[in-house]
Amino acid sequence: VISALGVAQFARINLVPVELQVVRSLPPERVGLLLVPAALGIAITMPLGGWLVDRFGARLPVTIGACFAALGSLLIARLSFDGPVVDVIVAVIAQGVGNGLMIVPTTIAALNSLPRQFVSQASGVNELTRQLSGALGVAVLSAIIVGRLGSISPARVNPEAAQAAYNEVFMIAFWIALVAAVLALFLPGPRRAREHRELRTAELSTSGYGEA
Repeated sequence: VISALGVAQFARINLVPVELQVVRSLPPERVGLLLVPAALGIAITMPLGGWLVDRFGARLPVTIGACFAALGSLLIARLSFDGPVVDVIVAVIAQGVGNGLMIVPTTIAALNSLPRQFVSQASGVNELTRQLSGALGVAVLSAIIVGRLGSISPARVNPEAAQAAYNEVFMIAFWIALVAAVLALFLPGPRRAREHRELRTAELSTSGYGEA
């Protein structure tokens, strides 16, 4: 789940700014402003994701978040080169909301599923998985774009052809995020999450960390 969502997340972070500059010839400062709503969506929904995982386990928030991430990728994949910028804003907000809902629950589910002595290693593997999958995903998607266009220079590509290439790779990101939504259904629900918390609490008590 973390790998699939890493691809969708990094595709938005790395490819949408380039798309807006190549396809629409927008200046970098305006591109930055258009992407601010995504960051706001993450900031608002991350606490909500933590609240939901404490009460319902990781399955519910991650499934909802993956659906939002898939929706955001689908909306980006349906952009037109001369469409309104509000379409871009709605798409990046959807992805921001999805990522915010998923970041905390996936981390908690990964760490709670292991004995305490492996938590530090698991934390590193969790972040490595997210970063590595995102980097590999962006590399593959970027290769597809360059293969279709031959260049990403705004002066050397036709906007309509460039839009079609970016739409293609974000449709791939949509299907990857959709796979993550299906896989998220197998994450711990309320009962398993409660069992994991009880096991971790018992480990802390027996190790002396629960005493004070």
